[in-house]
Amino acid sequence: MAALREGKVVLLFAVVLSLLVTLSYIYVATPIYQADALIEVEDESSALGIYSELGDAAFSDGSVGAEIEIIRSRSVLGEVVDQLELQVEIEPEYSIPYGTALVRNTPWLARAVGVISDGNSLPSVEFRRFEVDSENRGFLLHFHKGSDGKVVIEDDKGERVCEFSVGEYSICASDSGEIPNIEINVRNIAADDGVGFRLQYYPRPVAIQRLRAVISVFEVGRDTGVLKIVGEGSDKDKIKDVVEATANAYVRQNVERRSEQARKSLEFLTDQLPKVRGELEVAENRLARFREENSTLDLSLETETLLSQAVDVEKKITELELKRAELGRLYTPTHPLLITLDEQKGQLVAQKAQMESQTSDLPDLQKKLLTLMREVEVSTQLYTFLLNKTQELRVVQAGTVGNVRVIDHAESSIFPVRPRKKFILLLGGLCGAIGAFGFLYLREIIKVGITNSESIEKNIGLPVYSTLPYDAEAAKRKDALVCALDSESVISESFRSLRTGLHFAEQAIERVSGSNSTIVTISGPAPGVGKTFVCSNLAATLALTGEKVLFIDCDMRRGDADKLMGVPRNPGFSHCLSGARDLESVVQQHPEIPALNVVSRGKCPPNPAELLMTERFAEILAEARRKFRYIIIDTPPILAVTDASQISEKSDLLFLVARAGRTQLGELQECKKRFERGGHVISGVIVNGMTRAISRADNYSAGYGYYNYTYRRTDESKAT
Repeated sequence: MAALREGKVVLLFAVVLSLLVTLSYIYVATPIYQADALIEVEDESSALGIYSELGDAAFSDGSVGAEIEIIRSRSVLGEVVDQLELQVEIEPEYSIPYGTALVRNTPWLARAVGVISDGNSLPSVEFRRFEVDSENRGFLLHFHKGSDGKVVIEDDKGERVCEFSVGEYSICASDSGEIPNIEINVRNIAADDGVGFRLQYYPRPVAIQRLRAVISVFEVGRDTGVLKIVGEGSDKDKIKDVVEATANAYVRQNVERRSEQARKSLEFLTDQLPKVRGELEVAENRLARFREENSTLDLSLETETLLSQAVDVEKKITELELKRAELGRLYTPTHPLLITLDEQKGQLVAQKAQMESQTSDLPDLQKKLLTLMREVEVSTQLYTFLLNKTQELRVVQAGTVGNVRVIDHAESSIFPVRPRKKFILLLGGLCGAIGAFGFLYLREIIKVGITNSESIEKNIGLPVYSTLPYDAEAAKRKDALVCALDSESVISESFRSLRTGLHFAEQAIERVSGSNSTIVTISGPAPGVGKTFVCSNLAATLALTGEKVLFIDCDMRRGDADKLMGVPRNPGFSHCLSGARDLESVVQQHPEIPALNVVSRGKCPPNPAELLMTERFAEILAEARRKFRYIIIDTPPILAVTDASQISEKSDLLFLVARAGRTQLGELQECKKRFERGGHVISGVIVNGMTRAISRADNYSAGYGYYNYTYRRTDESKAT
């Protein structure tokens, strides 16, 4: 959590940036509207209820799932594509990027920047004729109104296809043959100069696929038989027309499908009528000739009974044969319905054979008369039956309404259904916050810099004398000592702690004979670790005890301690080392701390390392030992130049400054190797710039940190 608190600026920036990106997306995103219509699929077995004698299963409906697929079929959607001319898609093209979003969302701004004229409506084009000789080839055209008022059409490569006046009939085609012949006549084009149009022509199968992608059909509830057709698109009026046309095309085709069933049945019966009528005439003629030849007038009562029964059986057999012939046009011979009809016919045929056996005892004339009268009676009843059914089917065909109806006609939504602005804004802000959290967390995980003193002592084998906290005020002030700004600050107390540690380190050194002075050399692995900051403030902290302290800026290449100390840069240490000045003439007293004396770096010499190897350097330090209790030397980075190794030969204590979160353990290890190769022992390490975020992995990070403790005087203690 400390890392997150330190990274609140990153968090705020990420959230604001993500919200700006989200708002930009919402601004340029095309709004999507939704239109829907409700259709009821009635649960009835047939639209031809009075024709059930020819088979109740002949007109049974499929499941609701089948009706859904019918609505999404090429037959229905293709009719919608043709009716609304969905193969052609026209969009305006503006002279600036995202001009469509600008005109749609802020037309006043679009007029202000000149995208559209004041008071002018949105760009539009109206065709009187647009026909393509090849519907299976798609193409892209760009057209605009030229300076002379003519319409200029270009292909997607920028090549001019044709040019014509508004209202003029023209035939366009590209020389390469990529664009087929187009018969075109523009009735009107309303657009400002610089505004064109993009015309995309889709082949009919592609247009149907595109329409199927924006149309969805589903059942409302469960087993309700109510279907909802939903369409989505950027043009609310157009998508409403699409849904309405889809519903109407489905209802119309449903009626036509059922009317087609009646028409086919009527054709079948019409074909059978002449045959049955011919058979009736033949039977009547045969019966008349028989009566005339044999003078037979009537049948006995018993024979008439047999005749009536036989006619009834023959009628049923004939009706079954007609029914089977009709259903045989819809089903295969193995269909259960046809098998049932065959079984029923077999039973009737057996009954007929039994009845014929009962007439075997009749006289031959009676038997012959019975047969002829039966044929006439059966043919008469069958002919009458077919005439009645023919009239019924004609009535059904004229009044067929289908089993589906539109409950709610298409209506489009008033507001867009997408993009969901509030949700996207919330999601964008949340994603920005999550991204910032993830970035801060990963930054802490992959951080390879020093995060605690234990890692230095364990891996490098050097003691950590002090961990100095990061001080924001000190970072802002580049021209003053932090311990002089506020003696009761946490950083000032940390330097006093370092001063105490330095006293303990002095007890273990072997001093030069007759001298009580201590030379402390401070270096670091690389620039930017804060060694000059540590050196100068340590010297000031020692001087505040009343001891005479000399601070020497031995970084003759890039040293800038004179700014912190508030003293001139020249003359300085380089002048003294070259012999141009003596030590006393380059020593300057600190303006606020009398016991603190400063030797700035002076002019940068061409050979700093060679000057440090001369006897003059040893003489300067020997003279300084006689006059000052502490000599604090600020050296260049050891990994950059060898100056620090040469200076440490004359030092009593040698410290390395490491930057928390930046200096790597490998750098400290290399510093140790270089000093040890020169025979120098590093006294310890000073960790600078520790923050709560960096110390997250430390044991102190559970709410305290390296610098969470302050102990200032109260007003009473000050008065005392």
